[in-house]
Amino acid sequence: MPLLISGAGIPHGIRVAEPVSLVDIFPTVTGLLGLEAPPVLEGIDLSRSWRGRAPLPTGRPVFFETDWWLGRVEGEWKRAVQRGPWKLHYAHPQEAWELYDLAKDPGEHEDLAAREPERSAELRALLAPRLGESAATAPRVESSADEMEQLRALGYVE
Repeated sequence: MPLLISGAGIPHGIRVAEPVSLVDIFPTVTGLLGLEAPPVLEGIDLSRSWRGRAPLPTGRPVFFETDWWLGRVEGEWKRAVQRGPWKLHYAHPQEAWELYDLAKDPGEHEDLAAREPERSAELRALLAPRLGESAATAPRVESSADEMEQLRALGYVE
């Protein structure tokens, strides 16, 4: 999916070939404001590349997750990691792994996991720490009456 950024100080028509992530938005906005993002953040300041300060890193893993999609059954969720042209998907609770070469198969039609076990293992190692409990299956936290009233006043609950 493309990430489009527009605004003051952002040149028109710049295309970035490297994958970027939503985690890059906050560091990019802080960079555009002339501030430093906290070093604990995963993302990078994309503006550094178009300002000529630093090229975007190549081969950086970019992570994806979804706890909802059309046709989803309660308790199902997906995670993925992309590094270069390779993208590995994991589906829970099926424990299904799928590997795609986006350079040859941008539509993700041909699963190469069985034919590329080393590549699958390399990407699994990157994704494994992110396969913890899904937000969709996490224990519910009960809100106090005051919190519920504040949420109602803001229009978040009825």
